[in-house]
This record gives sequence, structure tokens and C-alpha cells, in this order.
Amino acid sequence: MNERGAIRHRVDVAFQRGSELTLACLRGAALEGPRTDVDAAFDDLLIRPPDTKGAVMKIFSAAETVFKLVAQTGSALTNGNASAALMPIVQRLVAEGDPAIKQAQPRLVSVFASWSDACQAEEAVQQEGGIKWPMVLLDQ
Repeated sequence: MNERGAIRHRVDVAFQRGSELTLACLRGAALEGPRTDVDAAFDDLLIRPPDTKGAVMKIFSAAETVFKLVAQTGSALTNGNASAALMPIVQRLVAEGDPAIKQAQPRLVSVFASWSDACQAEEAVQQEGGIKWPMVLLDQ
């Protein structure tokens, strides 16, 4: 984003490194579907103009699949399901950890759970005809 608040779509070092780390975490046969979705989402962000909606929906699909695998549930990725299933897992993982990590983990789970609701709200908006963003916000 530039100083006027316009969005600049570009690949920088942080984006490239984040992409590589994300894909590296999605190893193994069980994660082939999410890895394919994430890879396609990154591709959506590299085209001109970027397909940001498609990218978000693919990332959500990948996150929901990983959530179902980690939580060992068939439940949809919603705020309530994410909080209920992930909080005990995260608490167990950080039980002997640094106090700062213990303090931050509930907020991280909460943010992830809220993100899942935001993705679903975006999908509902798109089904209703979408939001038409003014082109002045896009600095291509």
C-alpha cells in the first residue's frame, strides 16, 4: 500500500518467502489438496489484475481441509468450531512453553477463528452480487 492508501500488487521478498514457507509446511500425501489450493492461490495473486477473491477462497479451502485434519473432525471451519477444536490443541502444545507464547496463543486462535467467519461473509457478499471497489483504490 502506498502513502495515499492505494494498493500496489507486487511480489516482494516477504511475499516470496512466505509463499515458500507455507508450501513447505504442506508436505505429505494428506496435504496434497491444501498444497494445490495454496499454490493456485499464489498464482491468482500474480496475474494482472490479481484474482484476490479467488486467492482468498482457495486459501480458505486449504485452511478448512487442514483444520479438519488437525482437529480430526468433519466440521466446517467456523469461528465456533475453530475455537472449540483448536484451543485445547494449542494449549497442550504450549503447556510447557514461554509465558509470552502462552499469553498470545488464545488471541492467535481467536484471530484465526474470526478470519474464518470473514471469509464466509465475503463468500456471502459475492453471492449477493459483490462489492464493486473503486478503481482509484488500485494503483497498478
